[in-house]
Amino acid sequence: MIQFFIFAVIFFSAVIQVSFLPNFFPAGAVPDLLLIFLVLWVMEKSVKEIWPWLILGGLFLDFFSFLPVGTNILAIFFVVFVIKAMMKPYFVTDKMWKFFISAGFVIIGTLANEIILFLTTKFVLQENVAFLLDRNFYLKITYNLLIFLIIYWPVDKFKRVLEFYNPKNKFIR
Repeated sequence: MIQFFIFAVIFFSAVIQVSFLPNFFPAGAVPDLLLIFLVLWVMEKSVKEIWPWLILGGLFLDFFSFLPVGTNILAIFFVVFVIKAMMKPYFVTDKMWKFFISAGFVIIGTLANEIILFLTTKFVLQENVAFLLDRNFYLKITYNLLIFLIIYWPVDKFKRVLEFYNPKNKFIR
């Protein structure tokens, strides 16, 4: 059941990111909803546990946004490995610090994702070579943080509900 729910969250996050959010945000600054969910998830789990879901999420984004297959997969894996490498010295259990560190990882993840997507698609097509100077790049970071603020506490609450119903956490007599 949990596997189906994870699949549904990844699928609908990709669909909403590609089809619904562009109606409300300027082109080039659409928030990365799936990336935000994956950042929150990777802080709790190991890459070994979630790598199939990372591939599936990247594949959905590639298909729905008509990018070459593997572009978003590469970007998501790069972001996850950067976050995992940086997370070890900053692992804390305090809720407020965890929130701020997660927000920092959303910023770092957005930056890394944009660099990878730039190198794999736009650079090859020679589009907007100075993307770090583009206003939409900074708007995207701002919008990602805004979406992060909206979904952080509901996702955290839901993670606790899933942990409660996880059969591995049950006391066995």
